[in-house]
Amino acid sequence: MSFLNFQLTNFSASYVFSNPNGIIVLGYSLCGSIVNGASYYYLAGSAMRDLQATFYANEITYQLLKENQFCEGTVDFLAVIEGLHPTHPERLTWWIDGTEYLPAKNLEQWSKPFSVGEYEIEMKVRYVNDETTSKTGTLIIKSCNHSAIFFANNVLHSELKDTTFCNKNVNFRAEIEGLHPTATDRIKWYINGIEETSAKNQTQWNKPFENGTYEIKLVVRYDNDTYATLTGTLKIQTLWIKIRNVRY
Repeated sequence: MSFLNFQLTNFSASYVFSNPNGIIVLGYSLCGSIVNGASYYYLAGSAMRDLQATFYANEITYQLLKENQFCEGTVDFLAVIEGLHPTHPERLTWWIDGTEYLPAKNLEQWSKPFSVGEYEIEMKVRYVNDETTSKTGTLIIKSCNHSAIFFANNVLHSELKDTTFCNKNVNFRAEIEGLHPTATDRIKWYINGIEETSAKNQTQWNKPFENGTYEIKLVVRYDNDTYATLTGTLKIQTLWIKIRNVRY
């Protein structure tokens, strides 16, 4: 950092300080009597960020995007640029995960719907003096709707205790909103407390059961790293029909 002590001689004027790399200005004055040793310090303004080009997503600066996750849906972008080139065809371009987003070319304001996931948003700027810069932020989209249910042979898990199945083969199906997109333990199934490893991270699976009563448990990991646990009581009772051989 550099330091400069500059005396302001026009006491009725307003002064503007600028620096493309940011600037901290500290104004001070001495009281009329130096003997008193009194001085007054005022923070005139400060910025450690680049002041010439920045962009916002849903009013959040690109530098803070990763710490401010958005719900799944449309994101509004706004570029704030001083000295943007007025005519160059590449004066302002937007990139998503390394690929130029052509509908936003040379637009300072634009919107786009995003699904759950993580995206690298880059804004490339060409200034009036043909110098260029780029700003990059990490956009994280999460699902704000978290819910989970599961079915066994199309019977909702909460109603299983009132149902007895005659067929030993049971089909399971889970319906989940806000599921974690990448975690290795996002879906786990348990039968009587023992994990069914063949069904891990599966929303649909089937298994044959012997006669008996089983506790079926589903553990779901959502995209915000919270968990939900659902249980149901599965009852299997195969009916045996005895046929007598009758001669006529």
